[in-house]
Amino acid sequence: MVFWPLIIVAQNLEDNNISDSLQSKTYVELSRLFYKNKKDTSRSKAYANIYLKRAKKNKDTINMAYGFLLFSGMSKERIYLEYSDSIIDLTKHLNHKNFPAQGYLNKGIFFFYQRNFKEALNFHIKAYSHAKNNNPNLAFKINHNIAVLRERLGDHKEALKIFKNSFNYLVDSNLKTENNKDYLRAIFSLSNAYRRNHVLDSAEYYCDFGILESKELKNRYYYNFILTKGILQYNNKNLDSAISNILKAKGFHEETKNDNPNLAFAYFYYGKVLLETKDTLRGIANLKKVDSIFQVTKDIHPELKETYKILINHYKQNKDKNRQLEYIEKLIEVDSFLNSNYKYLIRKLNSDYDTPKLIAKKEKLISELSQEKQVSLLGNIVLIASVIIIGVLLVLNLRKKQVYKEKFDLLMREKVQPEPQKKDIDSVREINSLENIGIAKEVVDQILHDINLFIENEEYLNNNITLGDLAKKFGTNTKYLSKVINAYNQKNFINFINDLRIEYTIEKLKTDQKFRKYSIKAISESVGYGKAESFSNAFKRRTGLQPSYFIKEFDKKNRQE
Repeated sequence: MVFWPLIIVAQNLEDNNISDSLQSKTYVELSRLFYKNKKDTSRSKAYANIYLKRAKKNKDTINMAYGFLLFSGMSKERIYLEYSDSIIDLTKHLNHKNFPAQGYLNKGIFFFYQRNFKEALNFHIKAYSHAKNNNPNLAFKINHNIAVLRERLGDHKEALKIFKNSFNYLVDSNLKTENNKDYLRAIFSLSNAYRRNHVLDSAEYYCDFGILESKELKNRYYYNFILTKGILQYNNKNLDSAISNILKAKGFHEETKNDNPNLAFAYFYYGKVLLETKDTLRGIANLKKVDSIFQVTKDIHPELKETYKILINHYKQNKDKNRQLEYIEKLIEVDSFLNSNYKYLIRKLNSDYDTPKLIAKKEKLISELSQEKQVSLLGNIVLIASVIIIGVLLVLNLRKKQVYKEKFDLLMREKVQPEPQKKDIDSVREINSLENIGIAKEVVDQILHDINLFIENEEYLNNNITLGDLAKKFGTNTKYLSKVINAYNQKNFINFINDLRIEYTIEKLKTDQKFRKYSIKAISESVGYGKAESFSNAFKRRTGLQPSYFIKEFDKKNRQE
């Protein structure tokens, strides 16, 4: 999962077996020795001991808290929580930039890895309430952790927003090498957030980027990106490549045995790929392994709930009522887990995190009503509000689909392709009638002639085009060329080139079946873009649609015909 490790901002700990020379070391020096020797438990514990005893002797509250923080980092479960509680008890009345927020964050991260999401969220919210006014950077990172819980709740749009901020924060802070695990987790979060928001070209871009970066940093997070790559290939019906990558990730996680969530995802998507290739026996066997992990961990990602629906349907088709009943009961168990855990999280996010003042007013109002009337009235309000909200969302969603369909149909009716420029200067002046562009007619005619050749030869597909290079090629200056393009096309040079490329792409997609099978990245490179994201943005600006949507609708239309 995508959580930040413990954040010790000023890594700041006596033992009779350690040289007396250590007594003269500063807190910072002792802290460095602690982390340098962390694998040597006896030595690191001795450094932490010196640190904490000195802080207690000096009645130095903050460094006592740092001392407890050092001890918590090398302790087992119960002791770990006791040290975290010591940090909180010691500093709960302070407004220090790291305390007591760090104590609450310790507990929040601990409970997350225990899959106790209720307690994890409670302690993250407490950590955030202390950090938000004292340490914006720490608050920002706590917010990232809460975004992971948001994603589990299906709030993918808000999670994507936060993960973008996390990635940009790490890049802007030059923390790629210093915090390479955080850096790679941020990229991984971003790729999967795009996938869950169905923006598959961006998901693939960040996944490929993560593969390259994890290779460079020699980090085992590489296998998480390989798994995501396989899932994206499954979504794109590239089943052979999907199998190869999912198997590679599955093998790694089976061998290391330390990442049940990602292993469950590997079994789930490997099972789905096998079912897609009609290898039903092995497909069902892999889906059963998803359930095996749930039975051990009692934790499952909502995305994997489909496992049980597939298994129930499989045994229904095979008229195996006993197995069908078995997986219906297991699905009820999964639903119960998700409902109890996630309904609580939704309520907690709303009440303690997003809108605390609004909820406080609501609770005050409710407390003034009788219990019987309260339940009835509130239940009706919630029911009516839910129906209205769902209705509005359905209408908006249908309208959105209708608008997209109308835009698609319009593109299909139009012949969209780059057109030659008018060669008559008077025509240019008609378009720009309110002002004279101030260039001699023969110069404009020559520039229009050169632009026509440029369009006819499809030179706009060159990814190194600049206004300066083109002006030089035409034997004119950038000012004249820019004015002519603006006068005739009513757009600047960059939009002029982008529109030529997109118009070319649309016609190519309509007429070239092989071209439609390219990935978004391959299409973008073939029409002059360095990044798939830049191409998708230009396509959306010109057409109002994502290129992936256009291709999907075009293929659907062809199948129907």
